[in-house]
Amino acid sequence: MSEPGAKPERRRIWKYLLLVVLAGGVALAGIGWYTTTESFRTLVRGRLIATLERITGGRVELGSIHVVPFHFQFEVRDLTIHGREQPGEVPYAHVDSLMAQNQDPVSGAY
Repeated sequence: MSEPGAKPERRRIWKYLLLVVLAGGVALAGIGWYTTTESFRTLVRGRLIATLERITGGRVELGSIHVVPFHFQFEVRDLTIHGREQPGEVPYAHVDSLMAQNQDPVSGAY
């Protein structure tokens, strides 16, 4: 036979498990909300510009960034990379709109 204290111990474990799951859900919701804020866009914008400047060695201008976190979609508009061209010459690279989206590897659907 089992000990009389075993049943309350099992309940306590389930309560802790429920608390952990709820805390994880709240944390996930908070992260999802934060990815829609201007602060997040500013952070991503700064890192993207710094990375592109480091990789290309040029100066980067970036119009806007739009993130859709639950669709794993990222869009950049008016991206210009200046190299060693003279003022008034065509820049090294310019992209009006660039979208990156995670594709489901199993079904191939977006």
